[in-house]
Amino acid sequence: MPLPPPTQYPVDSVISAFQQMHHNYDLSAISGGNTFTLQLSFAPGVQTTFDGVSAFTVTETRTLSKNVVSQGTNAVTEYVTIRPYTELGGINTTNGEVMIDANQMPLPDLVTVGQSGSFDTYTTYTDSTRTTVYETGTVTWSLEADTSANALACLNYVGTIDSGPDSGPFSESDCCQIDESGNVLSVHITITEGGGTLVFK
Repeated sequence: MPLPPPTQYPVDSVISAFQQMHHNYDLSAISGGNTFTLQLSFAPGVQTTFDGVSAFTVTETRTLSKNVVSQGTNAVTEYVTIRPYTELGGINTTNGEVMIDANQMPLPDLVTVGQSGSFDTYTTYTDSTRTTVYETGTVTWSLEADTSANALACLNYVGTIDSGPDSGPFSESDCCQIDESGNVLSVHITITEGGGTLVFK
């Protein structure tokens, strides 16, 4: 008896829809005997332009705590396109950093587990003058196995922080757990920096 065809997940439509809705998550990770919590919120904004390109805005706010003690809050207004989903850049309204994305490849739809591809490259500057580089990197997308019915649709950031106390390699995977119908069930974030890894679920 032939095997059934592989399940395809509507990755682009899922991520595009996700960006247009309010979300709040309380995630946690344990490392080295310490408990970390990440309060994460997404708030869709207005249609505008970014560097002359029509864009949809979404503000992502993160508050990190270690053993119940706050380590700070960051809020970033991201400029994206939807259907297909791409990232144009972002402005960190907490510290003034500006991220500029380039070499965008549209996020595909109807993806099977195990597939991956290029998404874009990015440069983060310390401020709006865009003269001093803070971080550079590349972004890929992937659809990874999770359970028999669900998968993880991920954007994977791999970069290098060029200056400051956190200088060195950095990586982060932002994943939506999705089912075959395209519903987002949860969010997983994995951050590797300074030789340590935190897996927030």
